[in-house]
Amino acid sequence: MTLQIISPSETASRMDRAFAPVQLGTVGDVGVLVFVAQGEINWHRHIDEDEIFLTHEGSVKINTQLGNTILRVGEALLIPKGVAHHSGATESAIVLLFRQQVMPERKNGHRKHLATGEEPPLKKIRFADVLSDSTPDYQPMKVAAMESHAMTVFTARGSGIEEESKTGGTMLYALYGELEIKLDSGKALLEQGQMTFLPRQTHYRLHAEKSAIVVRFEKE
Repeated sequence: MTLQIISPSETASRMDRAFAPVQLGTVGDVGVLVFVAQGEINWHRHIDEDEIFLTHEGSVKINTQLGNTILRVGEALLIPKGVAHHSGATESAIVLLFRQQVMPERKNGHRKHLATGEEPPLKKIRFADVLSDSTPDYQPMKVAAMESHAMTVFTARGSGIEEESKTGGTMLYALYGELEIKLDSGKALLEQGQMTFLPRQTHYRLHAEKSAIVVRFEKE
């Protein structure tokens, strides 16, 4: 099996319109997309979908009815369904977007939710703050959840244990450093800023010559 190595930066370089997400892959019923942020997009809300924004390059300002923030590289924000928001960037930025896909069981409005504005303020995730010097290598730290999916981050150094990708597949994203993925049929290298999607029930082992920070997204 040959893994497809994806560079969000290369995909974004071919995009000629801001705030027009392009899908890079899927994990279960969640799409992983990339878009270019430049200028501003109007206020809106998703009444049936949670979203996670993760800045890949540059910085993007996200205003919501539950607070405002600026996301830089290595930072992410979960916006729950029903929360009004809009984003913008004075200079071009590249953003990864994790968004639930519309499924038949989610129709007819039975899952719709509108935020009242009285909910707690949204807090962005700084991946570097989640990991400390005392965090063991390859120890996944959960940073966000969408329905039955979870985003975790961990430090890779040396060789990890053999693992199996979950139902729906597993996304691996090299946030910092380089990461080698060893498979039964060969190996692949993720350079900094690249990602790949492992099909379900794929046996793999991770290895990093130098310290790397890895974001993983999969079903719990």
